[in-house]
Amino acid sequence: MANVSNFKNETFVEFFRDFRMKRKILSLFFLLLFSFEMYGATFSVPEESGIVYNSKGECILFFDMDKASVSIFDEIADFSNVECYRILFGETKIDTFVIENDYISISADKQTVTLKSPLANSGYLFKYKVYSDGDSLEKKAFTWITKFEPINSLTWNKDSIYCEKLEIDFSPALTYKTEFGATKKIIRDMTISYNTLTDGENGPSENSTQEQIEESNTITISPVPYVNTIFELSDFTIESQKYQIKSDSFITHAVVAFPTMTTTAKFLHEGDEGIDSTLKFSTSFDEAIASSGNFRSSGPLLLNLISNSSDLANHFEWAVTHGISAEQGDFSNAFVLFEKDINSYEVSDPGLYCFELTVSNISNDSICENKSYACFSIAESQLNIPNAFSPNGDGKNDEFRVAYRSIATFSCHIYDQWGRKVYESTDISKGWDGYVGNRIGDIGTYFYYIKAVGTDGVEYKKKGSVNLIRTKD
Repeated sequence: MANVSNFKNETFVEFFRDFRMKRKILSLFFLLLFSFEMYGATFSVPEESGIVYNSKGECILFFDMDKASVSIFDEIADFSNVECYRILFGETKIDTFVIENDYISISADKQTVTLKSPLANSGYLFKYKVYSDGDSLEKKAFTWITKFEPINSLTWNKDSIYCEKLEIDFSPALTYKTEFGATKKIIRDMTISYNTLTDGENGPSENSTQEQIEESNTITISPVPYVNTIFELSDFTIESQKYQIKSDSFITHAVVAFPTMTTTAKFLHEGDEGIDSTLKFSTSFDEAIASSGNFRSSGPLLLNLISNSSDLANHFEWAVTHGISAEQGDFSNAFVLFEKDINSYEVSDPGLYCFELTVSNISNDSICENKSYACFSIAESQLNIPNAFSPNGDGKNDEFRVAYRSIATFSCHIYDQWGRKVYESTDISKGWDGYVGNRIGDIGTYFYYIKAVGTDGVEYKKKGSVNLIRTKD
């Protein structure tokens, strides 16, 4: 079997002029070289060695290299016959160095071998034999040693416009190599803090947010902060030591809105399926459709649309679509309003309505925009009339009031048993409290005549009786 040191053969490297081809061939050759040997050892380090990272034995990250040592353990190995190599992967070649015995110690039971004072940015290969049933098997173990370095810079391209996401590069990026020369990143335990605009009960406000970092060399912030901010990175990779670094000020171009839609107050006996009179927009159309049933469904509705946008937003488009287009999320032929806020926008026809608000920051060199969605339905008309009420002041059924949905026009006349008119109204949201003039009406039967037209064009003509069942005082 070829010795690892054969990799120092420069003729082999020079034969391949193309760098990528050389790297592939070298890795393949290195793989084939060790494919006839077996893994089985487990790496360990003393607690006082300053280890902070161990990636499946492939890499060990040391904080204090002066205390560095690495051991391998194998229950069935006999480390009386062990070879150890230090391996460096260069641009065009692999260099190997035999580790002298002065730097290696073997335990009394010959099951643990320890390498003292390893060097950073180096790979270490242990080769040994295992004897089983009289047979000898070659085994090996490989690890890479990297020295921890705190992050000293956070940078991004300051000439770019960032609308949706920002990529922050940090350095140094800690890396290691596998035994076949593949470079991998060491993922640190980090968090990043910054200010952005968030939605609150009283509208948008600037708040601090914190994110766990999972990237290995580039931090992706999405969405981009909506206010100018400084990023603060905290590195907890070393349990006993916290490192922090702050960036320069990030000047944002991103815009955002947290729009709301409000309508008239909810009345007690209104036959409305939706109970909310205020609706917050969603960041996706699917979310808006899913929550559409929560909003008031009885038309006509007078809507107040408030954008609640960030300061950089300087262009507003409220796109309104109805019916099939709304169901499909098609805003291509929508009616568009361009005000920042809209008051008393009326909708009355039955069916699904969807709004798409687009806020943008229009400048000479870029456009940053943000979209929000809200959907609700106007129900078909309906009119339900009670047959009794009890105006006794207990707060329950104290008025004769119809339950309704989507009524455009309404008139109500109520008469006593002798045909005298005791009440009339054209306001469907109000009811008869049982008074006739300035006095309380007598208990008994009264007669109503109601005419109404729904927002869907359906006409209603209702005649009937209602019982006033209040006891005389």
